[in-house]
Amino acid sequence: MQHLLRRPRKTSSGITLWQPEIVLAERIPTIVQPGAITLAAPAHGPAAVGARLEAARSALGVLTDARTTLGARAAAVTARAREARSDGERVSATMATYRVEAALQHVLCRTLERVTALMEEPDLT
Repeated sequence: MQHLLRRPRKTSSGITLWQPEIVLAERIPTIVQPGAITLAAPAHGPAAVGARLEAARSALGVLTDARTTLGARAAAVTARAREARSDGERVSATMATYRVEAALQHVLCRTLERVTALMEEPDLT
């Protein structure tokens, strides 16, 4: 009867159960609240939009004025070329045409620079 009461011997199965360790944080980081959102910042207000519209009108107005002036000069040069009686007059009219074309190129480049600067300002969207 003694052998029935005897406890069975523990045998190792070779399997070890995972026993995680509990780690507590030494300190809890504080949560930083984001700053207030400003609606209708000054760059997007009505005054800024009005200024951009005026600058665009001015840049395009310069182009319109140049078109009128250079159109008149081109018409005069074309008439001069048609009425030319000598090679010298034709060469002179051709050179005047190149000068009108160069002036147009200058106005177009300057207008492009101004419009590009307006487009690179803070976006309104």
